[in-house]
Amino acid sequence: MKKILYIHQYFKTPEDGGCIRSYHLAKGLIEAGYEVTMITAHSERAYQKKVIEGIEVHYLPVAYDNSFGFVKRIKSFLKFFTRSVSIAAKQQDVHLAYVMTTPLTTALIALYLKFFKNIPYYFEVGDLWPEVPVKMGLLRNPILKSAAYLLEELAYKNATKLVALSPGIAGYMARKQPSKPLAVIPNMSDMTYFQPAEKEDSQTLKILYCGAIGIANHLEYLIEAAKLSHRQKLPVSFTIIGAGGRSAAISKLADELPNVEFKAFTNREGLKPIVDAHDAFYVSFKKVDILHTGSPNKYFDGLAAGKLMILNLGGWLKDLTEMNQCGFAYDPESPLEFVEKLIPYLQNENLLFQAQENSLRLAGEYSVSLARKKLVDFIS
Repeated sequence: MKKILYIHQYFKTPEDGGCIRSYHLAKGLIEAGYEVTMITAHSERAYQKKVIEGIEVHYLPVAYDNSFGFVKRIKSFLKFFTRSVSIAAKQQDVHLAYVMTTPLTTALIALYLKFFKNIPYYFEVGDLWPEVPVKMGLLRNPILKSAAYLLEELAYKNATKLVALSPGIAGYMARKQPSKPLAVIPNMSDMTYFQPAEKEDSQTLKILYCGAIGIANHLEYLIEAAKLSHRQKLPVSFTIIGAGGRSAAISKLADELPNVEFKAFTNREGLKPIVDAHDAFYVSFKKVDILHTGSPNKYFDGLAAGKLMILNLGGWLKDLTEMNQCGFAYDPESPLEFVEKLIPYLQNENLLFQAQENSLRLAGEYSVSLARKKLVDFIS
């Protein structure tokens, strides 16, 4: 049995909540006959080792939170690197490593494994770092920028194969390493868990945002859309659920509006009845082009749950949504455009139902089983 060392600082299980991509892919590798050892982090004070549904998981005591400032984040990333190397060095008979970023500093682990342990690695990229913080103006120091781009270059160059979570990310990576084998494996729709549910009759269209609440998500766009919807007396309500560095600020803004409710982060079991009670999913990112190359897991949860999809971004997800007629995208700086595009779904119930059915159909093209098969075929 071949052993895969899987590195993901933010590994989550369904019970934890959050993005469980690595959980699903690791399970797929196990079902294909591989042995999987996961190295990850948690905010507990002590190291823990668990076996979760066949996955051997090493939890390193490395605290991290979306609310951390830049310096505190870097310290967390580097701490995870040093402690991961210590665990990785003890592993025997490893066939290959599968290293997931963000953060980009996981590339240091990949390079260590290749050059000091002679273990080849696959490198998965879910967000383009350092490109994202540079384009957002968060990484300005020229020395740090140069070091980050060098690390990115080394990570891509020395990988055996590359995995991208979206076509936009794949295009960027292909330009960096045109001859390197590259697969696109987006986030997935868990159709065994998030399913269309009967909803109580209501004259109000209920819109849900769930996920990270950080600078990159810029939920002020949703607040502005909610303000205009309220002024125009539209039968629409909004729910925000999640956690992050902007939670307190967004919660305060939500409290000022009668049609917006803010809820604290919860795990999947707590989230499911909330999802079931809503008609639409709202996906939000700041109006920075590089952010629109991502593959947010909540978009695919929305498809699996059969929801009307509302996006305030461009890029491949905008094209996917409009091509499959499962919702709409709008300019986030124009809440009036949001209202104009939403009104037809308020006036025509059949249009809403059709969009929701289209979402469910599209979810089938991004199922967990298909994502697992793509990865197993790419590794084999």
